[in-house]
Amino acid sequence: MDLLTYYSDLAVAYPEYITQKQFCEVCGICHKTAYNLTRRGEISYEIVDTPTGRIHHIKLTDALAYLYKKDTLYGNDENVNRQIYEVLQAHFSYLPDLLRTQQIRELTGFSMTAIQRWVLEKRITAILGRKGWNITRDSLVTFLSSSYCLRGNRKPQKFQALLQKCTEQLKI
Repeated sequence: MDLLTYYSDLAVAYPEYITQKQFCEVCGICHKTAYNLTRRGEISYEIVDTPTGRIHHIKLTDALAYLYKKDTLYGNDENVNRQIYEVLQAHFSYLPDLLRTQQIRELTGFSMTAIQRWVLEKRITAILGRKGWNITRDSLVTFLSSSYCLRGNRKPQKFQALLQKCTEQLKI
């Protein structure tokens, strides 16, 4: 698949090599996530010395490949998923930016094993901390509104109640 034609609006708006800040804009992620992606080697980059300092040069095609992977992994192309995403984003807005797996278990009712399996399968983006996995709030909301999570048959009661609130709010 030719990503430059698939994301033609982004290909026109950005140069061949982009900075880490532009990478965040293209992919809709925070700078900490971008830093962790480059540090783990998921996104390749070159360090370039400029008169104002050192910057990361990232190929636009690599950024578009990550964006495509993110879109297909979470399946947010569907309108209903986007609406549920927005409702969940508002519902979880009081939470801190980084959540521990224990907090996610308490919020959603999913088991620790399931959450850790999603991390290991790279269905949800996580950062390995001293005491286990840290998951960003945005990554959690994106995953919970994904087709993968919504179409599953075995949902805990807490998550079913959360989805019920979402559908009542959306009147689906």
